[in-house]
Amino acid sequence: MESDASHLDYGSALLSKATGEPPMPGQAPPVANDTRIVMGRLDQRLYASAETTNPKAAVRLGSDMGEFFMPYPGTRINQETVPLNANGVSGSASYYEVKFSDPAKPNGQIWTGVIGTPAGTTPNAGPPQRWFVVWLGTSNNPVDKGAAKALAESIRPWTPRRRPRPLRLRASRRRSRVRPRPHRFRLRPRE
Repeated sequence: MESDASHLDYGSALLSKATGEPPMPGQAPPVANDTRIVMGRLDQRLYASAETTNPKAAVRLGSDMGEFFMPYPGTRINQETVPLNANGVSGSASYYEVKFSDPAKPNGQIWTGVIGTPAGTTPNAGPPQRWFVVWLGTSNNPVDKGAAKALAESIRPWTPRRRPRPLRLRASRRRSRVRPRPHRFRLRPRE
């Protein structure tokens, strides 16, 4: 379910896992506090945007987001990377788990995907067109890697619509072919 994304520091959409029915009609259902999906444009607010390839950006994003969302001591385990293809747009994903030092905490999980083209090396290449998906979970509410991959591969680059050209009214703007007649003056000699 889509959650309020107004408090996000990174990304533009926040999805949460509903854990039950709404307590009252018109209210939001309860959500799992250990599962989140954050999506958005990979812009300069994220250090991963400086990486020149999508595999490096996905690993960096996973590392940075893991430290941000799971700031507890532990060891990374079960690391993997997979390529992504979003309708011809290439990308990469990174996944790992964190076995926390505190045995009372369930293992943390993070899946990150980056889709799009990095910044060009030529001056006229334009801005980078990359997007990211971060899926956080735990061993209690694990990351669905298949669904995460499908979600990342569903990203399509947004291109603004071209504005229609204004209509030209040709008939009303035609110049008249009638030329004004020159004045004929007759000079008379003075008497």
